[in-house]
Amino acid sequence: MEPYEGAVSRECALCGGEIYQGEAYYSINGQALCRDCLRDYAERLLAPFLVKGA
Repeated sequence: MEPYEGAVSRECALCGGEIYQGEAYYSINGQALCRDCLRDYAERLLAPFLVKGA
């Protein structure tokens, strides 16, 4: 993420990074998730459904 001037509003539940006031983030099941971590979160969440082709 790029440096941002402003107050820290939340902390990302996945990476622990700061989410600043006015910055967009995902709120999933009450947890804040920065935009950079969405792909990692989705891969972890959907890992049980990953299959290999025959």
